[in-house]
Amino acid sequence: MTVDPQGRLLVLDSLQGWIYRLDQEGNVLDRIAGPDVQTFHPRGMTALPDGTVVVADTGGARLVFLDATGNTVGDLGTLGNAPGQFHEPTDVAMDEAGTYYVAEAYNQRLQCIDRRGGSLGTWNIPSSIAYDGPHLAWAPDNSLLVTAPGEGAVLRYAADGRLLNRWTQAGATIMQQPVGIYVDAVGTLYVTDTATHQVHVFEMAQTPGEASTQEGEVD
Repeated sequence: MTVDPQGRLLVLDSLQGWIYRLDQEGNVLDRIAGPDVQTFHPRGMTALPDGTVVVADTGGARLVFLDATGNTVGDLGTLGNAPGQFHEPTDVAMDEAGTYYVAEAYNQRLQCIDRRGGSLGTWNIPSSIAYDGPHLAWAPDNSLLVTAPGEGAVLRYAADGRLLNRWTQAGATIMQQPVGIYVDAVGTLYVTDTATHQVHVFEMAQTPGEASTQEGEVD
């Protein structure tokens, strides 16, 4: 899931490739993309400030760019492990400079890509499978949060790939398979644990130190 510039919730249906748009009350407004885009089990996406939706086409080994009506306006990447290539990308995020950060499950790396698809560097992330692969979110201090489902951890990286923090617990609860991750407008962090069927809620620190559990687990 992600939120577009209009405040609408976007929900990605991995099987059919549909992206459902919902209002803030949870009502379905419409759906875009779908089978015509020819993605294969996409796992993640992000909405850009201009309304473009970037989809991590996991099975297609590429990033797909969609306009507001769901039409494809471009793509980046091919299958492989060389710079600029992808293997099972599961999520994508973009920074203020327009650099894309792509989590690749099979290649066990996070790759930085410019707007033309040129690789700006990679760093290693823990091993995972695409089905429950890593996802990304920006922290309030512009560090990058990455879930590590196989290790039951949330990792916090600087922009140059330095690991700043590693969290494995939500209060007294040990995380088992954290996958989804989201930071809202006030800096609250939400992490979904697919093994325990819980959503962990954290209050993010303003400096790259700790994240404290705010409300514990929500079943």
